[in-house]
Amino acid sequence: MTIINFEQIKYKATRKEIINGKKVVRSKTFTQTVNPFNKNEDGTIKTRNEVYQSVKQEALEWSKEELLTKG
Repeated sequence: MTIINFEQIKYKATRKEIINGKKVVRSKTFTQTVNPFNKNEDGTIKTRNEVYQSVKQEALEWSKEELLTKG
């Protein structure tokens, strides 16, 4: 059996919220790997930089969204 290790790209995001009058900081790490199955919309394989930009965009969207259940 052959084991293939793909490079993992990580991006950590945080967001500050006020829940029940208390300040809360939440953080989350987003990851993707550089592999032949990670493709663009046109079917080409994503480069390392494209994977990084994708992970960063996902993290920024998460950090800007509001929590649905506050209070």
